[in-house]
Amino acid sequence: MLLEEIDMDAYERTIREEAREDGIEKGIKEGMEQGTDRAAELVSMLLDLNRMEDLRRMTTDRKYREKLFQELGLK
Repeated sequence: MLLEEIDMDAYERTIREEAREDGIEKGIKEGMEQGTDRAAELVSMLLDLNRMEDLRRMTTDRKYREKLFQELGLK
């Protein structure tokens, strides 16, 4: 194998790894944005329904929050 071929293989591996890392970062960012939007929608609905105790509890109880998402149709 020529030195140029080895360098090209290493270059291509580096490019693929960087693209993979960029994809992971983008996915994490999009997931966080979706989660924030979902939580904001839940808060808004609970406020509209004057469910203050549910609102308070959902901030500290993940299982209860998921129950509320299901109950209010927020997938």
